[in-house]
This record gives sequence, structure tokens and C-alpha cells, in this order.
Amino acid sequence: MEYSRIVGAAVWTFVSLGVFLFSATSRTSAMQAVPPASVDQNNGDTSDVAVEDLAWIDATRGREVPVRIYAPDRKHGNGPFPVVVFSHGGGESREAFTYLGTHWAKHGYIAVFLTHLGNDRAVVEAEGMRAMGGGGAKTFHLRPEDVRFVLDKLLSEDPGSELVAGRIARDQVAAAGQCAGATTALAMVGLRAQSA
Repeated sequence: MEYSRIVGAAVWTFVSLGVFLFSATSRTSAMQAVPPASVDQNNGDTSDVAVEDLAWIDATRGREVPVRIYAPDRKHGNGPFPVVVFSHGGGESREAFTYLGTHWAKHGYIAVFLTHLGNDRAVVEAEGMRAMGGGGAKTFHLRPEDVRFVLDKLLSEDPGSELVAGRIARDQVAAAGQCAGATTALAMVGLRAQSA
């Protein structure tokens, strides 16, 4: 699938959060700014939101990609709903930013938060913050590969989840992230960086 076709982009630099929209079916490459929505903390209210944790296996790379899916409850219809794939910052996981997943699902989006194994909370807990040091650049390529796998899985005939099966608006797909996750989202739409 070609992910270089950009429908629009917005970067929220004040929190190092990026959202980059692209379409699985779009032929346009024009960029359009998308204003950030007002996001409240939801006060723990998860009514009207269905949540599912899965561990998908990318057989091509022999890599597990854990995901947490937030979706509008079925009583709000079967969609299709826009989808946001969220990439965490270094040292976090799919459990981070639950308020965003809940907020997006309450407002008619399917939000999929993934864990980049090896650059996640478990590594920090086991090895401390030093684990996030120099090795991150050597393994950064795994992050966009994880997002690409998740997007392909979500848009496949069998995404492996009743929360998303047949409910995704294929022309309303976004990648978002915080810190290293925002850079990951940028990499999905063409960012290329060279190390010194």
C-alpha cells in the first residue's frame, strides 16, 4: 500500500504531538492544514467506547505488535469511521494517552494505539532510562514498519477485531504520535533523516 499520498497534516508542537492524514485510496498529494481538536481529559468516562487489546504478529518480520483499539460502541452504528493510528514516544506503550483514545472514540473515530517493542515502557522498567539512549536511532526503522503493518492489518479483509472489521472509512486514515511517535508519523508521510 502506498502511504506517501498525503491528504492533510497538522503538527501540535506545544506537546510534540503530530497528526498526519493520508488516504489509502486518495490520488492527491496536496497538503492541507487540519486544526487540532480541543481534547479534554474525559475524567475517566469511557461510556460509549469499546476497548480491545490485541497482540498482532507481523509474520514477515517475525515481530509482535501489541495494539489497543478504542472504537465507538456498536450502539453508535457500524461506521464507516475515520481511523487514527497512534505511535507512542520512547519509553511508553499502547497504554499511554488513554484520554486521547477515549476522546477520539467518543467523537466517532477508531483509534489504534500500538506498542513499539524494544522502545517501550517494559524496556525502561527493566533497564532504566539509559535504554532509551543511543540504541533508539539504530532501531528507529522498526517504528514506521510497525505502523505500516498495523495500517495494512486494519485495512485488510480480516483485521482480527470485531471493533474494526468493516467499520473503517478507508479514505479517512491518520497516523499520529507523541515525541518519537510524531517523528514516526512524519516518517510515514515521507520524512527522511540522516544520522551524523
